[in-house]
Amino acid sequence: MKIGIGIVLFVGFCLLFRAMAAGDIWQRMYGRTRENLEQAARERYIRSRKKIRLSREEEYPLKGLVQLLDYSGVSLRFPEFTVEVWCLLNVLILAGCLILGLIVGSLWLGLGIFLLCLGVQWLVLEQLRRRNLRTIQEELPKLLDFLGNYSITAGEISGLFQQISRYMQEPLGSLLENCSIEARTTGDVSIALRMMAERVEHPQLKELLRNMEISIHYCADLSILVKNSRRTIREYQQAREECRGMLREAGINMFLLLAMAFLVLLTVDRLVQVSMWKILFFTLPGYVALGTVGIILLAFRMKIREGEG
Repeated sequence: MKIGIGIVLFVGFCLLFRAMAAGDIWQRMYGRTRENLEQAARERYIRSRKKIRLSREEEYPLKGLVQLLDYSGVSLRFPEFTVEVWCLLNVLILAGCLILGLIVGSLWLGLGIFLLCLGVQWLVLEQLRRRNLRTIQEELPKLLDFLGNYSITAGEISGLFQQISRYMQEPLGSLLENCSIEARTTGDVSIALRMMAERVEHPQLKELLRNMEISIHYCADLSILVKNSRRTIREYQQAREECRGMLREAGINMFLLLAMAFLVLLTVDRLVQVSMWKILFFTLPGYVALGTVGIILLAFRMKIREGEG
């Protein structure tokens, strides 16, 4: 009996030490992976600052993803969620989906689930991007009103941005606060304004920040720039409203064309012996026709997005 209990205790302690060792291995792997991701993010940030300091436009593989995280506001709200972490998470999701597909017996099912996850991520980030774009569009006149109340000089920009940020909605409030902190930390207002311009999508705000960055080298008072920017942004808003009106009219026309095409198909389906729906969904000419319509709708959607931006 005692021998049996001793054997059980010995096996239990062996399993316990093995579990502890395995946990230590996983912990070391997690720590090493986290360090590598942080190092990659730091190197990318340093390269980005160097590029901005030298006024170079360089393309790199992850630029589109970095801009999507910046424009959607995710990188502002969650600074540790870098594009490297995002890519790693998607790799893990892909592995999990493929394992699920192997268990079920269909790799295509796992791949389809992964593509669905990517689509959901893109839709969420796209909605956040559009919301931030609208918010900045609404907050930009208020920002100019605040700036117009001061005789702004280069040395006052960081302190003024810090004061204004508390009255601005997100993401503009966080952008102004980060710009102020970076200007005070580095002592370089020009680079801080360039870094902020890189993280916003709104074209008029980009232009305002770049003009401020240029003007601080040539004049002490930026009030004239603010007045000119007010007029430019007012004209931009009027042109944007006209463009939105044209887009609404184009959308209505596209809907009417699709409805008329559907009615024509219903009419033809009753006049001919062969079902038009079978031709459309189960034959090569039907696939070509549906693909052409899909390409037209996709191009139309892209044009609407460009017009709304």
